[in-house]
Amino acid sequence: MQNKFDENNCAVISALLEIKDECYFFEKRILGEDFYNTNCNKFDFLYYRSIYSSFRDVCDLPLFFLINEEISNAGGRDALRSVISQALESKSAASSTEPSEPLNPPRSARHFQDLEYLFVYQYNEVLASLILDFTVSAFSTFEFWINRLYEHICVDYQVALIDRRIEKISKEFQKYAKSPDEEKLAKATQKMLSQPGRFVSFPDKLNGILKSIDQEIYPRNIAEDREIVDFISKLRNTVHNLGIHRGPSISIIVGGAQHILLENKPKQSGTWIDHLKLISQLVEIYTGLLSSLKDTDTFVPAFIIPQVDYRRIEILTLTMSDFIHIDLRNQDDLEKINSYSNFLHTRFNLTYMQSKEFIGNLLRLEKKNFTPLDTYALLAKITPA
Repeated sequence: MQNKFDENNCAVISALLEIKDECYFFEKRILGEDFYNTNCNKFDFLYYRSIYSSFRDVCDLPLFFLINEEISNAGGRDALRSVISQALESKSAASSTEPSEPLNPPRSARHFQDLEYLFVYQYNEVLASLILDFTVSAFSTFEFWINRLYEHICVDYQVALIDRRIEKISKEFQKYAKSPDEEKLAKATQKMLSQPGRFVSFPDKLNGILKSIDQEIYPRNIAEDREIVDFISKLRNTVHNLGIHRGPSISIIVGGAQHILLENKPKQSGTWIDHLKLISQLVEIYTGLLSSLKDTDTFVPAFIIPQVDYRRIEILTLTMSDFIHIDLRNQDDLEKINSYSNFLHTRFNLTYMQSKEFIGNLLRLEKKNFTPLDTYALLAKITPA
């Protein structure tokens, strides 16, 4: 049967889904099955943020766009005119002021022509803009989690870094104070002004992390990873110039594919698939850093942010203590199981399968009183659908 969808778009969709698969894989392998299970169950009162969940979120917008694009295109875009007509009939602040003179062609016809041209003749430009937005969001995600990791594991490194800068400024100040020579004064002043003070740049932070990990067990090539991060950082910065690279020309080869940033030109690479594989390197680099920490357990807050509705967790914990006192030999108590299952479904939005497994695990426990930690552990044992 002949495919009715665009093969290139489907390949991009597949590449984005592969990034999400990779994030799920690393989330389970690096963070642990409890975090993985909890996130996969998609509870609306408990979730663990990490670079892996953030990268999955970044993939969702282009996936949403591309999949809807294929669905729309497969139907011939029959509804396009209807959507535009209804949108123009809607009242909004933007449309509250009527033009002083009638438009020719009418407003609806003009917008339909513009959008029809956009869909038919400018799709490649739209896709390029979408991928640039994805790249910016992906690197910003990487930057956020690197910054957070740095704050937790590089405290001593930062103190030493700032001390070295202060020492340099102090030495130059002494030269400045002693020298009557105007040229030497100017040089000393320039050196003092060139010091960044207490500001720590992103490259310095990455360098600090690389110096703090166990480089003997780092699973990747540190020099190559520095180049990859530097290249994608410069690529991200093209967003300030409408996608144009303003610095000197640079290139990099990753996975056999060459990526080029020519001065005053947009990025060049073989395919969008090659580009997405390049961006996915950020996840792998971060994973390599995590797997090389000298004391992972100490730094869990550096790479996981719990998103918790503590009130609902407290309520669930209290109901567990009440429910566990039932007697399975008592028919009335057996009915309480169904009642509790319905409660979990309606109050906590657990599916009936999740409720059944939660209750089964609860009844197998040999304790009668619970804390929120017990609740987190029980939720983590529910098998993802």
